[in-house]
Amino acid sequence: IALGVMGSKKARETLEKALNDPDEPVRDSAVVALSNLEFMEKLSKNEKFAKLTGG
Repeated sequence: IALGVMGSKKARETLEKALNDPDEPVRDSAVVALSNLEFMEKLSKNEKFAKLTGG
C-alpha cells in the first residue's frame, strides 16, 4: 500500500505484478495501492484542486 500512498508512477509495474501474488493480503494491498495511484493521478490533473490541497 505504501507504494500507492507515495504516488509513484514507477511503482505501478511492481504493484501490477503483485496482483498475481499467491498471498491474498499481498494481492489485496496491490489493489488498494493501484486504486490510490489512479486517484492521485486524477487529482493531479485538477490543478486548482491540487493547489488548494498542497499538491
